[in-house]
Amino acid sequence: MNLTQIEELFLTATELQPGERAEFLTHLGDSDPAAATTVRSLLQHHLTESESDNDRQGIPRLITDRLAEDQGLLLPGANVDDYRIVQLLGSGGMGDVFLAREEAPIQREVALKVLKLQAHNQNVLQRFAVERQVLAGLRHPGIPRIHNAGQADNGRSWLAMEYIPGTSITQFCEQQSLSLRERIQLFIRLCDTVSYIHAQGIIHRDIKPSNVLVAESDGIPVPFLVDFGIACVTQSESHELPRTDGTTLLGTMDYMSPEQFRPECGKTSAGADIWSLGVLLYELMTGSAPFADCSRHTPIDRLEEMRVSPVQPSTKLIMPSDDVSVDCVDAITLDCLQWLPENRPQSVTALSERLSDSLHNRSRPRKNATPDKGGRRIIPFIISSLAVALLMLMPGSADAPAVNEHTKVPTTEAKTSDPAPIAISNKSDSSVLSVDAEVYAQIEEVLRQHGMSAEHGAITVTVTPGPQNNSETGGVTVVQNGSLSGGSIAANVPVLDGNPG
Repeated sequence: MNLTQIEELFLTATELQPGERAEFLTHLGDSDPAAATTVRSLLQHHLTESESDNDRQGIPRLITDRLAEDQGLLLPGANVDDYRIVQLLGSGGMGDVFLAREEAPIQREVALKVLKLQAHNQNVLQRFAVERQVLAGLRHPGIPRIHNAGQADNGRSWLAMEYIPGTSITQFCEQQSLSLRERIQLFIRLCDTVSYIHAQGIIHRDIKPSNVLVAESDGIPVPFLVDFGIACVTQSESHELPRTDGTTLLGTMDYMSPEQFRPECGKTSAGADIWSLGVLLYELMTGSAPFADCSRHTPIDRLEEMRVSPVQPSTKLIMPSDDVSVDCVDAITLDCLQWLPENRPQSVTALSERLSDSLHNRSRPRKNATPDKGGRRIIPFIISSLAVALLMLMPGSADAPAVNEHTKVPTTEAKTSDPAPIAISNKSDSSVLSVDAEVYAQIEEVLRQHGMSAEHGAITVTVTPGPQNNSETGGVTVVQNGSLSGGSIAANVPVLDGNPG
């Protein structure tokens, strides 16, 4: 029941004679016991103070103060030091965030975060102090500024921040019917903010739709990263956070990385935020988080389900793909959801760059660490000389075979505006392969030396894997602009299979 309803009931009771008032409260108790208890408490305080039944000027103030005192609530009209509560914006386990009005020394609206009375323990207070200090040191257009902090007369700690009149990123995308391209562009702006806090040695650890507010500035949607309540500071001993007991989970389950389910493993790396970004990107594309439908909800069972890679988000798109390279976005998203942190994109900047490439139908070699058994399996190859091997593929080679059904490979249409990428695929199943960045650069350089620059058209390198024991060689076929340019060669190129192991 809201403040207006309580006020109406209270005013009705004050206008009744004692006998009628008692009957009124009895009937109210039958239908709403909590409301009856509140009204009785207000009446007792009102009559004790001998206030006139006709003096209603202070009644709303009386109701607000009495409810706050009895139940620890902050209702519209209540004061927290120099701030008057306007409305509740959001509530969490440790605190509430209100829209509040500051009258002096500056008149402005603020987002006021107030710790709950029951949350005032040593660990929570220490985290709240860290959050204040972290926000005080951040200067970025995608992070609300801190105005002030303190402790109210009743002992409740508070934090006043810049008020962002926005909605969650998922709500904004839905309300504005954003295309896939527009959603990715918005997501890239968020990546810039996350990259900034990582450079400051801060891991957010709770990136989720409700903590990314979008507000428009001059017609441009701007994402704001909020709520640093469980942020981890990695580069300052003065911001040391309290250790958990090994059983405390910090975060929101649908967006938590696997390592966040295991607090006994120690400090969280930037990989945790990259995982959460991957979950958010998946949700922006499909309308739901990849593991939101997990049938089991205990942390241990949840971890087991998270080992299974989710389906490609492009198969569940809730909007047209436009001209975005959805295959690239699929790969990027699932890379963020690799089980081990070291197998995810090395940085948020690298993630952002790959997404930007997908908007221009470009691709670049992945710079992830070598995946383990929880990620993708490694296909070994052997080579005596990369340069000699590729030379055998040049036009005019005596060993170049005729094109037949076994040597035809898919080609990529060349672009006139941007150099076409070198596509590498597995001949056995046509799956796209990703090589180590250094190997990719070597292949690109050797091809360039022999007149096969991607600037002259798309290049497809099809690889036939050798046996896993490396005792025999595999084969490589190169095609440019639909023409076969070589034959079977030995190759010692570490290639990552696109299929889960």
